[in-house]
Amino acid sequence: MRLATPANATVTSWLREATQRPAGRLWMRRRMPPDSQRCHPELFDRLHELADQLPGTKSRYVMGIPLLVHPGDVVFAVAGGQSWISFRLPTHVHTAVVRSE
Repeated sequence: MRLATPANATVTSWLREATQRPAGRLWMRRRMPPDSQRCHPELFDRLHELADQLPGTKSRYVMGIPLLVHPGDVVFAVAGGQSWISFRLPTHVHTAVVRSE
């Protein structure tokens, strides 16, 4: 899986800023030790459940941050901290999404 694709430019830029890694390669990993995760375990479990329901979708970590990756190597979901998951959705569905607390 390749993270460095044009479709992921915004995500990789954000990951570099969030992890304070301005240069160098960002490695995707299948597993991450619990003490290195930058996300509450329940949020990652939720992402993993989604990945199981979407054919070809992989769950990965980059610098402790969990991601969901489409079969075309496009990152479309990120979780972090104690309480947030962010999805990258097509423009035509933006008005159908409701922000939750």
